[in-house]
Amino acid sequence: MKSSDVDLMYIDTRFQVYESETEAVENGKVMVIMDTENIPPCFTQLYLSKDSKVTGRFATEVFQEKGSKIIFSSELYKLFLLNYVAKPVAPFFSKIHDSCISDYNDLFDLAFCLKSGNWISQAQQWIHRSRTSWPSPGNISKIVECGVLFRPNWLQRVRQ
Repeated sequence: MKSSDVDLMYIDTRFQVYESETEAVENGKVMVIMDTENIPPCFTQLYLSKDSKVTGRFATEVFQEKGSKIIFSSELYKLFLLNYVAKPVAPFFSKIHDSCISDYNDLFDLAFCLKSGNWISQAQQWIHRSRTSWPSPGNISKIVECGVLFRPNWLQRVRQ
């Protein structure tokens, strides 16, 4: 199709997203916690769990201190992926385009995502909403079993 591109989604398995600190379970992954207070619908701020141990370049280039929390920065994360993942492996992926890393011909977009193993409370209404056709109840169950994906995206706040 003319003027379209291919979007590829990659789940970054180094992370595990939890709705609350009490749900976080040490599993060798970077544990990040959702903060949805004072955040627009469909967005969340992720912060590093107090029990998560992140060191080295990854810690200093992806997270920022904000008050008493260490927050995940989607902008820094995309720069980290561009410089240390995409360019060394596939140098033709050379720029950030919205929430993706794109190739220099704008044919491919890589969308890196974080995953929660659970169906988060903000998405519960989707499971039970009335529908007359697709998806079937069986497909809904399969979708819920997969958990929820989070696409790091920089949120520009509207000045009020």
